Amino acid sequence: MAYFTPSNFEWGIVAETVPGTTPATPAFLRFVHKEGDNINPTHDWYEVDVVRQNRASNGGRRTNIAAEGSLSTVFQRGPANEALLLAAIGATTFTSNVAKGGNAETSFTIEKALSATAYQRMTGAMVTGWNLEASYDGGVEVSVDIMGRGITNAATKIAGATTGAAPSTQFLTGREITNVSLGGLSGMTYTSMSLSITQDRETINGFGTNAALGVAASSNRKISGSVTFHREDFTPETLLGDAAVPFSFTMGAAANGLTILVPAVYCKMPTDDTDGAKLYCTVEWEADLDATEATDIKVTRLA
Repeated sequence: MAYFTPSNFEWGIVAETVPGTTPATPAFLRFVHKEGDNINPTHDWYEVDVVRQNRASNGGRRTNIAAEGSLSTVFQRGPANEALLLAAIGATTFTSNVAKGGNAETSFTIEKALSATAYQRMTGAMVTGWNLEASYDGGVEVSVDIMGRGITNAATKIAGATTGAAPSTQFLTGREITNVSLGGLSGMTYTSMSLSITQDRETINGFGTNAALGVAASSNRKISGSVTFHREDFTPETLLGDAAVPFSFTMGAAANGLTILVPAVYCKMPTDDTDGAKLYCTVEWEADLDATEATDIKVTRLA
């Protein structure tokens, strides 16, 4: 008996024209993943609560079957990463290399190839979270949370399906994070940062089937994050008050670069932390709608 080898797994994503339906001849975008990424079925459990003879157990039934999972990578510009980021901010495309947060909905089929004869496919998959963590001495780590209608298993590749090549751009590290600015704090020595885009979703269900009929947003998008820098003075307390300020940074350059602007964020009070010879200051923030940009986030491709 042959066992699956996780280091051989491959992932692909393709946007669906009809939510929940894989295109007839899908052109999957290859997603360069980390070991440990998975998609799994989810369900509720109805426990039958009748009284039976001899106090026998009654078992239960599966209800509200759906799917959840996560994909993670070290960020590099490429079609799959761009598609997932656009979906996270509610946009569908870049216009003149710019995409703004909106309310567009994109569903995907996500395929996990375990071997040449074993495939898992999540349909109707939608992004519920896009999370970035970066530090000066590490990679630009991105994880994407997914909710879908369900998972099917197959022994064959979809007829006519193709999977694109992995991006050839470099994986980004802290050395490629530049131009960090939080409300005028552009001259600080930044050491780490985070950015989280969350869109709560829930499945749509009804009589006649256990499967989810759809996945829908259940609240507004929430964008939050933090930055950490070397404490030099009390400028953060002076500049970061109760008014909204912009936050922006660039990662990478040219064809492997993006600038992300969160035009209006409200900052929590700075806090300090000591690590050996270093005194760090951290500021957490949450985004708001900016009237000038008419959005809460803007992503610009550098080329």
